[in-house]
This record gives sequence, C-alpha cells and structure tokens, in this order.
Amino acid sequence: MRGIQANMLNLWTYVNLYSLNALYLLMLHISIVNPQNQGLQR
Repeated sequence: MRGIQANMLNLWTYVNLYSLNALYLLMLHISIVNPQNQGLQR
C-alpha cells in the first residue's frame, strides 16, 4: 500500500510541475505576442 501511495505522490508532483511549466510558457507566449498588454498583467 505504501508503494502505491508513493507512486501517486510522484505522479501528482510530475503533473503539477508539468502544468506549472505549461502555464509559464503560455504566459510567456502571450507576453511576447501582446507586448502592449504587459502593463495590464503586472
């Protein structure tokens, strides 16, 4: 039972890091495409 819990935790951490990376790349892409909106985001 403990090994399954550890695997779930690893999977959750991986998905969390992946989604954070995707969100960061998306925000970076938006700031590159729309530089005039950068003042509104800060």
